[in-house]
Amino acid sequence: NLTFMIINYIYKMMLVKKKNIMIIGAGWMGCHLAYSLKLKGFNISLFEQKKIFNGMSGSNTNRLHMGYHYPRSYQTRIQSKKGFESFIKRYPQLVKKIKNNLICILKKESLIDFDTYKKIMLSTNLKIKSTKYFQSELSNVEGLIKVDEAQILQDKSKKFFETKLKKNLFNNSKIDIKKIKFQKKKFIYNDIKFDHVIDCTAGHMSKYKIFDISYEPRVTFVYKSKLKSFALMAMDGPFYNIFPYKKNDYILGTPKFSKFKKFNNLNKSIHFLKNIKNEILLKRQIGAENIVKKSFNNFDKYFKFKSYFFSLTTILNSKSDNRPTLVKKSKNVIFVLGGKIDTIFEAEKEILKLIN
Repeated sequence: NLTFMIINYIYKMMLVKKKNIMIIGAGWMGCHLAYSLKLKGFNISLFEQKKIFNGMSGSNTNRLHMGYHYPRSYQTRIQSKKGFESFIKRYPQLVKKIKNNLICILKKESLIDFDTYKKIMLSTNLKIKSTKYFQSELSNVEGLIKVDEAQILQDKSKKFFETKLKKNLFNNSKIDIKKIKFQKKKFIYNDIKFDHVIDCTAGHMSKYKIFDISYEPRVTFVYKSKLKSFALMAMDGPFYNIFPYKKNDYILGTPKFSKFKKFNNLNKSIHFLKNIKNEILLKRQIGAENIVKKSFNNFDKYFKFKSYFFSLTTILNSKSDNRPTLVKKSKNVIFVLGGKIDTIFEAEKEILKLIN
């Protein structure tokens, strides 16, 4: 009967041995996958060479994208839109709404006009909310809209994963990939057997390039401001992004002055980042501010320079500014290339196909 069938099924499931999964890299991608797979019944070991969110996950704008910033990349736009909805459902306590989150399309030097931008967004079911808020402070603007993209709370996210993965997380554990042996469909590391190994280090662990990527050192400038719940991004092209950081601090990023040159070699990019001189940073800060002031008339009135931080970004080489999340199995290891934080769910979906 039906009752017997259900009991028999549950009994068989109890006899199934849980798979052991090794995840390397405790950034947003690694932590999310570890947490999600743990909830699904897998035995998880998450290894981080330093501490959780030590890399790019701890040195970024923490914007929860919806796709508005990618009019030239359909794939990234769709992934971000889906990822935003999934993120709000899964981690509602780890995000904060921004009351005045603005995007302006500039008249001069923009790669796209406002009408075309609106059509692209509407074709992806992204709403266009025109606004006059802060318009008097701006010039050279063809169109100004307000969006619902949110801020990911970095410190709260770190504490969340440190708590949820307390028994699974191994900090200060640098993995030597050469010591991982593959025998009889099992991975062996320090005499521990794993069914799968997932590399979430964004190309930092393997000396082989699984994806067509480059390493890009960056600097992000931090400013104090009395503005509350505010964000402003000028598009589409090499302009600027002003976004909340922590408390009364905001970050300023510009493609021209925040990004240094791209490297094919990871070690060379790290060496370059460690040897950037202060006079170079000052020139870049002034250059970034000058770009902002071309359309934000009274930037100095609202923002005062405070500090800066460095980051090292792994990016997919793409002419269309494509930032998707990619998953690939190579030599029995699953490699993940994260695009934006909001695309972690795409990676989860693809990985489940490979490990189930």
